[in-house]
Amino acid sequence: MRKIEGFGRFLLPPLVFDLQDAAREGPIIVLVANKSSCHAIIIPHRQPPTSIQLPTNFLKLMLLLHALR
Repeated sequence: MRKIEGFGRFLLPPLVFDLQDAAREGPIIVLVANKSSCHAIIIPHRQPPTSIQLPTNFLKLMLLLHALR
């Protein structure tokens, strides 16, 4: 599949450059959470990403996840 033109990154995570380009109208926020830690990665347009450690409350995070679905 990846040998087809335009599909070279098929099913691979996006590159930071692509995310920064997509953040033209506002930053992209990526939440990375597990039972031991939680971080927000802020990806602005044309600036380096920033990682912010957030308080970890796995139960609240799971409730939020179910509410958003």
